[in-house]
Amino acid sequence: MTLSVLALLCAATLAPSECDRSNATDVIALGQSANEIACMRDAQETLAALAIRSGPDAYWLVRCERART
Repeated sequence: MTLSVLALLCAATLAPSECDRSNATDVIALGQSANEIACMRDAQETLAALAIRSGPDAYWLVRCERART
C-alpha cells in the first residue's frame, strides 16, 4: 500500500485531531512512502532539512494518507 505524505501547517488554536486539508494554513505534499513508519520518518527529515519554522501560533502536522488512484 502506497501512502501520500502531507505536511499541514495548523493554527495553534486547532487540536491535531481537528486539523485537516480544509482548514490548514498551508499544505505541502512530500511525496509517497511505502509504509507508515517510512512516511513519518521521511516527512520529519524533509521538514527539518527545509528548516520551515511554524512560528508561535502554528504547528506542523504530518499526515500519511492512502494514495489516491
